[in-house]
Amino acid sequence: MWPGPHAVSIWGELVTGKKAMLMEQIQKGQSKLSTMTASQIEITTDELAEWHDSSRSWLLTGDEAKVIQ
Repeated sequence: MWPGPHAVSIWGELVTGKKAMLMEQIQKGQSKLSTMTASQIEITTDELAEWHDSSRSWLLTGDEAKVIQ
């Protein structure tokens, strides 16, 4: 796993890339209301960091439980 700040940066790039893909679909007229809505959502770096910390915690908990099995 990458260190927290590096991982959050990667998540930010993924979100930006996905939003660009959604915008391309919208411009081509290949979109639904849900696509337009998703393309407008703003996710802050702090929100990505919080999500990352939470998901990492769940993964570590799962790994620990698997070792106990």
